[in-house]
Amino acid sequence: MDQFIKPKDTDPSFGLGWRRKGQQLYSWAFSPLASTSTIGHTGWTGTLTVIDPVNHMSVVLLTNTKNTPVVDNEEDPNDFVGDHFLTGQYGLIATLAFDSHKEDNQAANNSKLIDMVNAKYRYMKANKKEQTSSDYSQLQALLDVVDERKGDREIARFVQTEQFKKIDNFADGD
Repeated sequence: MDQFIKPKDTDPSFGLGWRRKGQQLYSWAFSPLASTSTIGHTGWTGTLTVIDPVNHMSVVLLTNTKNTPVVDNEEDPNDFVGDHFLTGQYGLIATLAFDSHKEDNQAANNSKLIDMVNAKYRYMKANKKEQTSSDYSQLQALLDVVDERKGDREIARFVQTEQFKKIDNFADGD
């Protein structure tokens, strides 16, 4: 096993057929919460395997994002609807899985929810290509969770901000 996951001399993020997180080189896919000895593999079709021997945790994500319709074949024949789903963002899913392994902390979960809403909004605003019906549905789903949690203090404060109002209007198509 040591030979199999040993870092490649020319690129320490590669092992023999596996990627290595190393010193944060592959955090974008494996999560910043995973240990530096984490190994794994991504796949073009929307798959992810992460094995963290230090935290005794494995994550396997099988999405098949590429088996969805193309958003606009003339503009970009490799832009699939599935790429716009949260599950198409490997690092986010791995981070949620690693974080769920910890003691439940509602305030931390609410902070992550607020970060996800803000990040999705900023990404959509900055990239016209990311303003598909799937993206709007995903943003609305996040806002639905915010609505369900608006009784929590941190979420209630967020809902009162100008930022939230912009996001809510944007999600409504205004």
